[in-house]
Amino acid sequence: MKKITTLFCFCLFSTIGLSQSTLANNNFEYWTDVVVKDSFEFWRTSNEQLAQIYAGPNVWQSAADPQDGLYSVYLETVFAWNEGSMEDDTVFGYIIKENAPGGTFEGFPYTDTVDVLTFWYKCDVMPGDSAICLVELRKAGAAYSTNIYKMGGTVSTWTEVTLPLMLGATEEPDSVFIAFASSDPMTPGVAEEGSMLEVDFVNFEFTAGSTTPSAIPNNSFESLIETSAALPDDWYTFNDIALLFVGQEYIAQSADASVGTSAIEITTTAENVANDIPSVVTNGWFDFALDNFAGGTPFIAQPDVFSYDLKYAPAGTDTFFMWLSFWNDLTGSLIDTFDIVTASPTYTTRTINLTFTEAPDSVFVLFYSGLLAGTVALVDNIQFTGGDIGFGSEPLFSELRVHPNPANGSATLLFDKADEIEIVNIAGQRMYHTANVENGKLTIDTNDWDGGVYFVRVNNNGKMLTKKLIVSH
Repeated sequence: MKKITTLFCFCLFSTIGLSQSTLANNNFEYWTDVVVKDSFEFWRTSNEQLAQIYAGPNVWQSAADPQDGLYSVYLETVFAWNEGSMEDDTVFGYIIKENAPGGTFEGFPYTDTVDVLTFWYKCDVMPGDSAICLVELRKAGAAYSTNIYKMGGTVSTWTEVTLPLMLGATEEPDSVFIAFASSDPMTPGVAEEGSMLEVDFVNFEFTAGSTTPSAIPNNSFESLIETSAALPDDWYTFNDIALLFVGQEYIAQSADASVGTSAIEITTTAENVANDIPSVVTNGWFDFALDNFAGGTPFIAQPDVFSYDLKYAPAGTDTFFMWLSFWNDLTGSLIDTFDIVTASPTYTTRTINLTFTEAPDSVFVLFYSGLLAGTVALVDNIQFTGGDIGFGSEPLFSELRVHPNPANGSATLLFDKADEIEIVNIAGQRMYHTANVENGKLTIDTNDWDGGVYFVRVNNNGKMLTKKLIVSH
């Protein structure tokens, strides 16, 4: 993943183009739990690698035709757009038996004597490619028995494999490594998009003796764990990325509010600092293709004051940062200003006086808790006051809503009207487009879309609303 903090610091002093109306959810009252990771218990998959480049999964639990129990595991080799290299990566589907306590690729503790691994599979592997099974028996961190089984062509019915394990009958392991992959990772250049492997019912046997080895945990891929992140509606954060890659959220809905029932709590965590993930909340988003923040909210009024309520407990000499920018798409930046706070032990209303030379069409705001681990900021009650607020400055749209979000099979858009609607993926590729929608409601079929992040853009009379849509199957 990119060093987002470095990019963030650069972006603080960069000009960005905005094309958005009012700040929705300005009091942080509305939140949605979003599934950021489906993981097999005791196994790791290539889905984590794909999530780093905002691509959909290529390993999933399949209920279509299991050999044992209710599910099997389905793995596929895909081409996925990589924002870092700006090209397609070939990513084979893999699933690896992990060390349950540590979540590493070092194998899982296992001390029974075994000399055979059995499993069932189906496959449809592209010419020249091979799906593989890799099994290692290990002791003291070193493999003393490495065993590979390759699968190719089309095998459309469940087929059992009995894989002998070298030295298995003569030496007991202290750990075992098991991996399956839809393409051959050990032969460069042979992986082909579309290669598929389906696996079920993985077991050890000890054919040279009378004992029955312990079962491999979750050997039929029945147990799936969903990891969810709490995200504020209509705001963008790296919270899902932080939870996925460092195992800890940095934002939370807090009952310690200045108005209403909740505020947003932004914490700079040690994990975020170590992994260069800034503790940021914004009404725009981070565009990984451009290495920059983008977006914002449509806004055509000219208020006198921007304000927000802040409670801030810094670690050491840390500082809170607020960035506010107004933009007119025709003439560029109108106001670009900052607010830096060193401490605020109780809620304080922070105000920024505004002077406009012409009407904006967009506003962008970003809150950043700081650089040092342990810093905590509470933000609430974001307001625009004075000027022409409430006096003839009608928003171009009342609202754009996407429901449900995350979406599974479909998503419904609610709006006033639209000259044009398009939905793009994180790489900017258009997934849907239509024009001249009058009824204010549109349902989009997302069944065939990869899981991941998309952006809904509704254009009316030359102005645009954008909303993040998450698809999770």
